[in-house]
Amino acid sequence: MLRLLITPLIAAALLLPACATRPADSESPAPKALSSDQLTGTWIAVNLPGVALPQPSAVDSARNGPPTIEFSQSRAAGFSGVNRFSSDLTLNATGPGGLRFGPIISTKMAGPADRMALEAAFLKALSDTTAARIEGNDLILTAHQAELLRLRKQP
Repeated sequence: MLRLLITPLIAAALLLPACATRPADSESPAPKALSSDQLTGTWIAVNLPGVALPQPSAVDSARNGPPTIEFSQSRAAGFSGVNRFSSDLTLNATGPGGLRFGPIISTKMAGPADRMALEAAFLKALSDTTAARIEGNDLILTAHQAELLRLRKQP
């Protein structure tokens, strides 16, 4: 009788660790340090969660296209939807992959309501950014591992 009780208990003790949850192999890799060389150039916004981005076109893209950023050394500047902006840029200050914009300055022209909303969301994403990573030709700006803005490097 005792043997009938002990055998299932031993089997359960041996199998129970196999049921434990383990971290997924697909967890985000450790952040990598960013260099100004990796960022240098012009990047175009391709995804701003919750905001419809206009498609780039050759016709009047400077005023009606999506926001852009041009990185150069420790500066970022570009088109935010209606206005031009400029900002200091701090790389890796909070550790590998760290990225901060600020202070951000911009011209103060008014535009259509949808473009002003786009600009506000874009500039907020820049202000909230704490880290970034590069995946292929895309630069992903994040805060607390949430994607704020995805930009694509222009040739």
